[in-house]
Amino acid sequence: MINIDELIKNARLQKSDSLIYYQNLKNEFMKFEKEKGNILTEENQIKILSKYCSKLLENSAQFLDSGREDLAMKYAKEEYVLRQLLPEPISEQSIEQVITEYASSQNWFNEEGKLIIPKQFMGQIIKDTKSAFPAANGKIISEIVKKYVQ
Repeated sequence: MINIDELIKNARLQKSDSLIYYQNLKNEFMKFEKEKGNILTEENQIKILSKYCSKLLENSAQFLDSGREDLAMKYAKEEYVLRQLLPEPISEQSIEQVITEYASSQNWFNEEGKLIIPKQFMGQIIKDTKSAFPAANGKIISEIVKKYVQ
């Protein structure tokens, strides 16, 4: 779990430029907690951080298109610093292995012995896989599951 208060404290002591980045991230975490009384789990932190980094990249691209390289670089630098807090990306092979192991344990095979995931279980498998790999791209998980759906 990301200890944002510790990161802020260390950045403050080191008089680092990243202090404002960590404070912005803490604001995102606090905003999430205030919405409907959400609980900030490690999985939620990763989702929030990933979404926030994507937003920073979009902002950077928009400023770059507008000819504001100074602001584009500011957002790009913040995104770079915060992206370091995300766990290593999960390989597609690891995701596919988990999905196929689960489907195999359910004996989801067709007559030829090929692994087939019933369509009604597709959403649940995607959700469970996303919970197991919070840093994984949901689109990639979805594509892998779709390969096995009949």
